[in-house]
Amino acid sequence: MTKRALLMRENDDVATVLDYICTGDSVQILMDGKSHNEIKVIDEIDCYHKIAVRKIKKGEEVFKYGEIIGRATQDISIGEHVHINNLESVMVV
Repeated sequence: MTKRALLMRENDDVATVLDYICTGDSVQILMDGKSHNEIKVIDEIDCYHKIAVRKIKKGEEVFKYGEIIGRATQDISIGEHVHINNLESVMVV
């Protein structure tokens, strides 16, 4: 079975995984119902959690849905789980 993740916008940093993902799995990144690319997973990721689709440096804002969802608290590699362990909330005004 092909593991999948959904990328909402071309410039998003993260995609939402649609299946439970194990370390080492390959994940097909889909956008607008079409294959966008495929990445290898570094971490175990629960269904509906976020996966990094590009390298994110510590302190960078992280985008999902074309909006800032937080700031990276450490460097995040492609295929890494993006969650409260490496992402802090930011309030944008």
